[in-house]
Amino acid sequence: MRWHEKLQDYNFRIVHVQGRNNTLADALLCPSEDEWQQSERQVTLLPPEVFLKLANTSNEDSLEYLLVWEQEKHSGWVKEHKGQQAKGTTLWIAEDGRTLIPPSDELKRRIMHAYHNGLLGHLGRDETIRKVLQRFHWPGARQWVKQYVKGCTTCQQNKNLTHKTQAPLYKIMVPPDALPFTQIAMDLIIGLPKSRGYDSILTIVNHRCS
Repeated sequence: MRWHEKLQDYNFRIVHVQGRNNTLADALLCPSEDEWQQSERQVTLLPPEVFLKLANTSNEDSLEYLLVWEQEKHSGWVKEHKGQQAKGTTLWIAEDGRTLIPPSDELKRRIMHAYHNGLLGHLGRDETIRKVLQRFHWPGARQWVKQYVKGCTTCQQNKNLTHKTQAPLYKIMVPPDALPFTQIAMDLIIGLPKSRGYDSILTIVNHRCS
């Protein structure tokens, strides 16, 4: 799209020239053997230190440290939900292998910050639920994540409306001591398929008539 906008400033014609008739430009498009070998190397674009520290129990700011701390704090709850300690770690997991999340809103919000607000860039409701439930487990997790995404300010500000919003229906206010025929409302319904030559309906409502 940026190239498209840039090209709008120029009047140009695209003309195809066969490679055999344009050898100089064709040679620039063919990489040498050294360039092929260099392109096949595995290059680390992002060093490890720039990644979010999710699995470091020695770092008090990491999600893993908070997980261990909350599980120890709610050890009774973890054992009540049949938690078992994962091999080689201090984390408690459920029977299906997912990490048990004790009843801590702070921990749940931290998980959502990592899996929704953070590196993944505010995924939709269903994709966020799938990724969170793929690793973590707690009672009512699906509904909790759903409500979190629904209340996410950034998501609401950038959400594309895929359907027309309907105006709410308001009840017509009538005085409690109104007499019949003292408050009448009228409305026209037009654009209907013709019936006996007519395509509109006039609706008249007499409030407090009964």
